[in-house]
Amino acid sequence: MTATDRSRAVADRIVGQLTIGGPPLAWTLRDYPRKDLRGDLVAGVTVAALIVPLSIGYAQVAGLPPEAGLYASLLPLLAYAIFGSSRRLIVGPDAATAALVGAAIAPLAVAADQRMQIASALALLVALIFVAMRLASLGFLADFLSRPILVGYMTGVGVSVALGQIPKMLGADPLAEIIAVLTGTDLASLGPGVLLQSLALAAGQIAINWPSAIVAGLVLAAVVAGDRLLPGLPIALPSLIVALVASAVLDLPARGVQVLGPVPSGLPPIAIPLVSVEEAVALLPAALGIAILSFADTAATGRNFARPGEEIDANRELVALSAADLTASLTSGYPIGSSPSRTSAAQAAGSNSQLTGIIAAGGLVAVLLLLAPYLDLLPIPALGAVILSAVLKLLSPAGIVRIWRLQPSEGVIALTAALGVILYGTLVGVVVAVGLAAVNVFRRSARPRIAELGRLRESEEFADIERTRGAELIRGVAVVRFSGPLFFATATALRDRVRDIRRARPDVHTVILDAAGVVDLDLTAAGMLDQLEGELDRDEVRLLLARPTGPLRDLLRQFGLGRLIGEGHEVRRTIMAAVEASVALEPVAAPAPAIVDAATAPLGSEAGEALAEGEHPPATTGEGAPEGEVPSPAMRPPPERRRWSAGIVAVGGILVVSVLAVALLAGAGEAGPRPPAGEVAVPNMVGLPLDRARQSAESAGLVLGEPTFVSTTSRPEDTVVAQSPTAGMVVPAGSTVLPVVSTGREIIEIPDVAGRTEAEAVVTLTSAGLRVSGTTGVPDPIVARGSVVGTSPPEGVRVSTGTAITLIVSEGPAPSPSSAPSSAPSPSPAPSPSPSPSPSPSPSPSPSPSATPSSGSEPDPSP
Repeated sequence: MTATDRSRAVADRIVGQLTIGGPPLAWTLRDYPRKDLRGDLVAGVTVAALIVPLSIGYAQVAGLPPEAGLYASLLPLLAYAIFGSSRRLIVGPDAATAALVGAAIAPLAVAADQRMQIASALALLVALIFVAMRLASLGFLADFLSRPILVGYMTGVGVSVALGQIPKMLGADPLAEIIAVLTGTDLASLGPGVLLQSLALAAGQIAINWPSAIVAGLVLAAVVAGDRLLPGLPIALPSLIVALVASAVLDLPARGVQVLGPVPSGLPPIAIPLVSVEEAVALLPAALGIAILSFADTAATGRNFARPGEEIDANRELVALSAADLTASLTSGYPIGSSPSRTSAAQAAGSNSQLTGIIAAGGLVAVLLLLAPYLDLLPIPALGAVILSAVLKLLSPAGIVRIWRLQPSEGVIALTAALGVILYGTLVGVVVAVGLAAVNVFRRSARPRIAELGRLRESEEFADIERTRGAELIRGVAVVRFSGPLFFATATALRDRVRDIRRARPDVHTVILDAAGVVDLDLTAAGMLDQLEGELDRDEVRLLLARPTGPLRDLLRQFGLGRLIGEGHEVRRTIMAAVEASVALEPVAAPAPAIVDAATAPLGSEAGEALAEGEHPPATTGEGAPEGEVPSPAMRPPPERRRWSAGIVAVGGILVVSVLAVALLAGAGEAGPRPPAGEVAVPNMVGLPLDRARQSAESAGLVLGEPTFVSTTSRPEDTVVAQSPTAGMVVPAGSTVLPVVSTGREIIEIPDVAGRTEAEAVVTLTSAGLRVSGTTGVPDPIVARGSVVGTSPPEGVRVSTGTAITLIVSEGPAPSPSSAPSSAPSPSPAPSPSPSPSPSPSPSPSPSPSATPSSGSEPDPSP
């Protein structure tokens, strides 16, 4: 064998491992039928026309420049076409992923290039998570998130994204002032009159840019009407083209309409996104959430659009998604997901294969090379309207109502997932969705179906006495069917059910457990069976197991409970065999069944009866085996456990290697030539508290300058998130290092509200993001009664948003000593106008030149 043949064999082995389930779809194009070309060509052009506006809009949702959305749509289309298992699925930026990306990168970067780099690093993390899931064969996680959870989560994402687009469409947030007053005041400390006046003033200050609203309304109407009247045609693109022409002809930017701005032309740059270890750790929770939701949504969408006979391989989807996210990360993109809207449009346009995605990628190349310079005047309100029309399809309140009617518990889960996203954001919504999935699985597993069986007349078949007419109990024998895994969460339910049956039937001397539906057994459940056997044995009641499967027999013998099923030729293959081994048959009248379905239930076999009841059918493993089966001496674990063990070892090995690689890279980065005399290397202070950063700078012979605060929630308060000069630079000793320090809130200056009425001051302060905690009255001979003379803290002080501010209000001139009540101490008659103990500076003379002694004067309305 030549070196070329050996290399080809190794490559085939690697590709075969990655693409278990068949060759990649793009490789099958050599047998492509020419009759399908026209449909794929039309569908590819249609998808490209949809991708351009949606990708730019979703980049806005993620807080990224418009080119990031186009970059994230290009190579991922080709990657999925090569590795995907669906013939029609279209991948790319979507609303849910964009919202998650925006929430993840917002606290970590301010500049556009920083946001793009961090978003690309997030895509790389998602790709690595997909690789780890594939190596561990975790494709079954596609079924972990139930339909109610996905419906609720997508509805919540749709509402959140839609609410974020409305201010863009109107050119302003119409409710911002009113909400600021309601959330920024201590309602109990303000009088009802002041509060109502404040709300009225806030409502009067609502400003809408009408040209923006008109452009957005027309585009939204065109897209919605096109979707209804011309389904399958990409109306969004011609609508945006018309808006672009109108922006240029009517000079909409001069009328206050925001536009997209310059979009760089050319193909995306290729580079590895490098971020610090701290930033990677901060991005990891978001990457996990994006990976789980993207995988579940992609698998579900692929199955929904699959043709009859087409198989969607979950493990192949992991490979395809990892390749798509990897290519997005290397080309300045961000994580992607499946797109039901674009997949539906491709299907309606006649898509037959992944050639549709390849043609759409070619259309994107043409846009980047030829049309990008002409997108700078594209109105942002028009983009908001396109995104709003797209996310409206995610809303499914009717679906939540239908789920609620069919199964209220599932309806509660769907509604909770939606509210979690709407009220607490997409990242918290991911945690809520995953938590609900785990709770739902645990709830269903912990409530197994445990039925008491009776014998059908003149038959050896058994059925649920509560569901089947004619099922008779056997005197002295209780037959119990358990369906599902018997583990720590269900063991107690089985024990309690057996106890209830014994209390209802004191004559029972044998309990037979129909174990055909027991699919697993753990140590806790084995201990429960041993305890239950001892409890029954003390009452001279025998416990037997019937119809155990082969794996269950191995587990029972491994846990030392082989006596429950018998050894050698005594293994009870059927319920009747267990009954005959315990007592002579004596029928007893059974209670009337609550649900009678014997007329329609197939009663020809025990497997048919279980299937008719919607339960697990009896497993056939071991039923046809010869009597006296001898278990394996090594007692090997089942194949599923071996696969899980191999997966855990693989993932653990990846994590260990990653940690070692990071440690080696960090050590390599720290090692280097020593700086010359009189110069020092700037230490790395990112991630240190401000006090420790100051100590680190002083130890290195540097001075830590005044910090610049940035608002972030991903780092603790007063933590250094950036520094200038950067770590490792060689600077003269005694140089100043300027840190950027995190704070959980924005830093603002207290505005000057002196001379205004209380209501006007409340609106001004709450609009700035501050809280009004109450008022303090002080005598003032100059400022009119009821007008504000100052604040505490005073105006101009830099504070964080949400700081409580006290209004200092004039009570008019101080009363004369003769008019003061004799029982109360009168203030000093000194001419000083500040006898109040208020912590603020003396309010006289008035800090506002606009305030006059005249009570009828109008205060200056400017902040």
